[in-house]
Amino acid sequence: MDRLKKFLEKFWTSDEEVCTIVSHGAVLNLFGLLIMQAPLDHFWTMYMSGCGVSKVIMKGIYKFSIDYWNAHHFLKDK
Repeated sequence: MDRLKKFLEKFWTSDEEVCTIVSHGAVLNLFGLLIMQAPLDHFWTMYMSGCGVSKVIMKGIYKFSIDYWNAHHFLKDK
């Protein structure tokens, strides 16, 4: 969690506007907890399954909005 916080602080102070994070599910679950400011015992409530896609908007150093979390709509046949 500390490494994620450091990453967010570094990203927020950079000139970058967009960031794509590709990682193992556990890291993404922790990222979800950080966004929601939830305790660690809620780890599985932010479960990110395989190939899940999320869009998170960073509005401030620890202010976020979630457009979608763990979406799979792009995998469905049309």
